[in-house]
Amino acid sequence: MQDNPKKNPSKPVKRYPIRCFECGKEEVRPALVSQTVKRNYEGKTHELEIQDLPVTRCAACGEIYYTQDSDDKIVSALRTYIALLSPEEMRGRITNLAMSQREVAIALRIAPETLSRWLSGSLIQSRSMDTLLRAFFELDQMRDFVSGPARNSVKPLEDAGGLLRMPVGPSQTWQRLSKAGTSPIVGMGLIPSSN
Repeated sequence: MQDNPKKNPSKPVKRYPIRCFECGKEEVRPALVSQTVKRNYEGKTHELEIQDLPVTRCAACGEIYYTQDSDDKIVSALRTYIALLSPEEMRGRITNLAMSQREVAIALRIAPETLSRWLSGSLIQSRSMDTLLRAFFELDQMRDFVSGPARNSVKPLEDAGGLLRMPVGPSQTWQRLSKAGTSPIVGMGLIPSSN
């Protein structure tokens, strides 16, 4: 079996069989196996029974090699087992809200890149973020809350001509923070400099 070059023209075509790293014989081919896989998620190990897991397997010694397709199926099984939103569900809910990914990321105060990784499946969201996402997608009040006046009461750091400024105190007045302070904490804008 070969990869379809028309599906992804930039992906090199693998020709099988290939050489086994374990026994050295040229007997490794794509296969589907049923396997129990252990995966860690938020500090706990989960055992997943996966049917029809796509792998490559050596016909001579039986060594199994995971592929990107293997990993994708394992991650999908983990999401299902833990009951997290899938990338497809998230994309569908964003579409239903008629919002862009960037608008959702800004409203949730997460990096747009993080949301993009959740939507591509390359990163699994935490349970707490999954709960926040569900509330955001389902509840108008939640969307109003995260984008309303309460959200805008604290402004992020701003870059202003070589200086970082951030609101401090109850009056939200701006205080200058040195970008190139004498200590790393001052330089990061976490504590005020003596300016």
